[in-house]
Amino acid sequence: RLHAELAALRVQNAQVAVRNARLRHPLPPPAPPPAEEREALERERNAYVIRVEDALPRWREELLRARAAALSAQRAKSVENFELELAGRARLTDAERLAEEQRKLSAMDRETRACVRAALDVQA
Repeated sequence: RLHAELAALRVQNAQVAVRNARLRHPLPPPAPPPAEEREALERERNAYVIRVEDALPRWREELLRARAAALSAQRAKSVENFELELAGRARLTDAERLAEEQRKLSAMDRETRACVRAALDVQA
């Protein structure tokens, strides 16, 4: 344990020594890049700006196409949902109409049978 504490104190002492040395002898500010390097960086930056400015209309057009495609897909989905809902309503209406006709037919059938029974009872 004492060896670990001694090692920690030595590390701390070294860190303090480095800090004191930096305070006594600060590093000079970084030198500006040489003129050739600055010019090369400026040329690269200008070329990049030109490429981006040339590509902006194409990017904008691609973005508008993507938005138009998304809106078209959304519209198609809405139309499809509306058609399905309309078809479901039509089927429901047809089923209701068919059920109503079945009720009417069964009522007429009951009346007809009742009339036939009554006629047979009168004859008998």
